[in-house]
Amino acid sequence: FEAGPLLGYRFGRTSSDSTKLAGFADIDGGLVAGGYLGYRLGSLFLSTSYHHQVSGSDTGGVVRLLAEQTLYRDRTGGTKVVANLGTNIASKDYMTSYFGVSPAQAGVLPAYNASAGFKDVFMGLTATVELSRSWSLFATGNYARLIGDAGDSPVIDTRDQFVAGVGLSYKFGP
Repeated sequence: FEAGPLLGYRFGRTSSDSTKLAGFADIDGGLVAGGYLGYRLGSLFLSTSYHHQVSGSDTGGVVRLLAEQTLYRDRTGGTKVVANLGTNIASKDYMTSYFGVSPAQAGVLPAYNASAGFKDVFMGLTATVELSRSWSLFATGNYARLIGDAGDSPVIDTRDQFVAGVGLSYKFGP
């Protein structure tokens, strides 16, 4: 069993991000705080977490349900491949901020009331190689599909969301 706090950053949105957002107010990014609970069953990790933006624009909260499965781990534990599958459930404030269209914003886009609920389902794969006791290299890819009111919103360009990245991490301590 694991539990703990979490901190992160939620990027905002500007009206210049898409022509569909012309006339919309910008949404400021900010610090996200919350916590998580998880349970490890061998190579499977099940968790739930809550994320709420505490600075910048108040965009509400998100609950994430996640399952992670370690698919490969070498004998030293220095190389591993982990797959994940999950969903995000967003509050009314979050859905209204990112996917709603108020009557004042309506024009080219119709007014749209986005309710609280499931925002997306996602899956991903991350490979990590330990370069030394402190340094690791990782590569990750993630696919998410917007569903429900988020997927039906007139402000989105596509329901399909892809993210990929490569990075270097440093671990403090032993």
